[in-house]
Amino acid sequence: MFAAAAVAVLVAVAPVSLPEPVEPYPDVTTGVRDSECIGGHWYLDTADYAAQALAFLNGLGIPVEALAFQGTQHMEIDVATGVWSIDTALVAEGSVLGTAFSVPSAFSGNGEWAWSANPGSDELAAGYDPQAPGENFVTMDLWLWGVPPAEGETAVELPPFLDPEQPFQSACEGDTLAVRAPDAPLTGNFVRGESPETPSSAP
Repeated sequence: MFAAAAVAVLVAVAPVSLPEPVEPYPDVTTGVRDSECIGGHWYLDTADYAAQALAFLNGLGIPVEALAFQGTQHMEIDVATGVWSIDTALVAEGSVLGTAFSVPSAFSGNGEWAWSANPGSDELAAGYDPQAPGENFVTMDLWLWGVPPAEGETAVELPPFLDPEQPFQSACEGDTLAVRAPDAPLTGNFVRGESPETPSSAP
């Protein structure tokens, strides 16, 4: 369960070439359901996530002086089959009070995904619009951990931006994707890329 995980965030084995970060990222709270946009291969913007995480930890009074994530998070969202998969291989590097840390993390899983209503909405109410902003929740069914996240491997406590076994919001615009659980203080911002198995055509 990600609820107990800390610096270990969702990342994956790096593909041959990583996509460049794209900003601004969509606002996950006002996003709409877009099945055409959401499909594909997505990679976490680790620099963006590290900046969010460092600000969050410092705001709690935790003296983290530097934080970076080496590696990538890869999510594959298949609209045709309805399968959402996450593959993870990450090293969190940083320092606390002058003491450096380097924490590896690896986990993966997949499940059947579907759009769902905002938990505060009444889908049976007259005039309910599933395409309204904020009705962009995703639920996973039959989530299976291939490699479950390990406990006790992290150096600083950092809440995850989603738990695949709980509903979360997702907003997609062009080549950017944002995902976050309703109560999460951090957002996972992703950039569209190629399949990890596809060689890069770049020189």
